[in-house]
Amino acid sequence: MKLVLKIYIISFLILGVHKFLIKGDYGFRASSFNEYLYPLLGCILIYVIQNFIPKKHILSYSLFFITSIALLLNWSKPMTGNYIGSSNVILFGLSFYSLTLAYKSYTEGITVKDIFIASNPLLLFTGPIAIFFKDITVISLKRRLKYFLPYIIIGIFFYQIIAYPITKFFILFENTNTLIVLIYGIIFEVFIYFNFAGLSLILYGVFGIIGISIPLNFRQPFSSRNLIEFWRGWHVSLSTVLKELYYTPIKKKFNSTIAIICIFIFSGLWHGVTLNFIIWASFHASCFIVTKMLLKNGYKSITTIIMIFAIPIGRIFFSDSNIKNLMLKLSFNDFNFDYLLFRNFGLHHYLSLFLGLLIIFLEFFFAKSVNFKQCNYKFLRSPFIQFILFILILSLISESEIINFAAYGQR
Repeated sequence: MKLVLKIYIISFLILGVHKFLIKGDYGFRASSFNEYLYPLLGCILIYVIQNFIPKKHILSYSLFFITSIALLLNWSKPMTGNYIGSSNVILFGLSFYSLTLAYKSYTEGITVKDIFIASNPLLLFTGPIAIFFKDITVISLKRRLKYFLPYIIIGIFFYQIIAYPITKFFILFENTNTLIVLIYGIIFEVFIYFNFAGLSLILYGVFGIIGISIPLNFRQPFSSRNLIEFWRGWHVSLSTVLKELYYTPIKKKFNSTIAIICIFIFSGLWHGVTLNFIIWASFHASCFIVTKMLLKNGYKSITTIIMIFAIPIGRIFFSDSNIKNLMLKLSFNDFNFDYLLFRNFGLHHYLSLFLGLLIIFLEFFFAKSVNFKQCNYKFLRSPFIQFILFILILSLISESEIINFAAYGQR
């Protein structure tokens, strides 16, 4: 418990340093951090409530859907990846700390220690869901630095050098031209991956250095050969919660097909109670089930083709909660391609997109080689590659401001 509280305080200090680097504001006024009070109060309230609910699973499922309820009440917006936060400070970090406590309630019961883990300021920024929070201070600081610092460098490279410049392509979002819709689906997938994975890797490295092991939230998902493998490597902590709360119990009561459909539907509803997420969930559940059937019959190459097409197409569904606009995009009847649109972007933006696609291709084509097969970004952690990444960061960071841009906001 002492270590958890120590990490809680250190997290605020790191946020203060981060704020100074971003805004040049060195003030540590209480008003600058008051949004972090609400998650702490929320976790305490949930801890108290659990003592009045005899069936703990009721609390777990209620917590899982609390963000969906907030959206139905129009307190927040769908988490499409377009940087949707909330002006309501009470909802700050709700999507992450509620799931952490939902998981804890379901598996072990919520403890006082879990309150400070779930409301940790750094985890509230973009996750991961703290399904575990292990003390690794027995490992020397020197060894922790050697192992975890490369993850921070990779994370900064992903987040700042690749993901942020790609946001300039967001002007293509409203375009309904068939080819541009497909191109944007690919570009937006690249953005989401490197933004979300980048932040997750930074936090993984920071927590590791200060002595805490948290989930590695992304495990080279594009090293996969089918959608089943892909989802095992994408937002790992959410997948673990979904498997524990839904997949395993539903599979026992019904069958794996029903469980797969439910897990995608519930995942979609967690992101937003809107029709596009139902379409996204139905689409990916169908692709997942077909993949499972094909693998069972030995058609591995077909499952790879399905994955390659399903990921960007699924992202088109995912990214637009305006169903009227989405239907226009999916009508696929506008073939008036305007290449002049792509003159709006500079060399720096295309370079970032190229670097992102290059890393995805490396993950995919070298998945079975020694430095890739453990799916822990070992291929980017060698001293030589780290040096190259560091030089690229120094060279390209001046092209864009240092930013605070979490794709899923802090709802």
